[in-house]
Amino acid sequence: VLASYRMGDLLSLIVEADHPNEVLHSDFKSLVSIIDAEVEEWMVRLKTEIERVPELELVIARVKPRHAIKSLLINKLSHDQYPNQNVLLMQDLGSQRVLISARRQDFKVAMNTLMEKAIVGLPTATGGGHIPAAAASIRKEDEEKFIQNVKRILSTELTPA
Repeated sequence: VLASYRMGDLLSLIVEADHPNEVLHSDFKSLVSIIDAEVEEWMVRLKTEIERVPELELVIARVKPRHAIKSLLINKLSHDQYPNQNVLLMQDLGSQRVLISARRQDFKVAMNTLMEKAIVGLPTATGGGHIPAAAASIRKEDEEKFIQNVKRILSTELTPA
């Protein structure tokens, strides 16, 4: 995420290491610390900034992180804080797109179906994935329409079992 140009160095370190501690205590550890710090920063912010829709078991987090931590954040949110909820993490890319990750750890609502249905009618949108984990990409201007679609679909079509 932070130093993709060093991927070869990291792979060599892993392959040549005699013990996992060689990797864990290498200079790559400082990069992990940077990512961990931003994940923790967002987890603290989201305690007050997250949107909850209890009647739909829906949680919506909007983030604009400095680094590519969307997957780390959604996994922590869905595993640690909202395991039996429909969790959407919407990452503002600062351009014209929003990336969405969707999780539901108890499999009661198919996130792939939710994403596929929620993007219908949204130009250039893409979406899909698996039952517990899916994703979508939409135009920034379609963000509110997407959320409305999600709420409508959850309330009429994909209610938890």
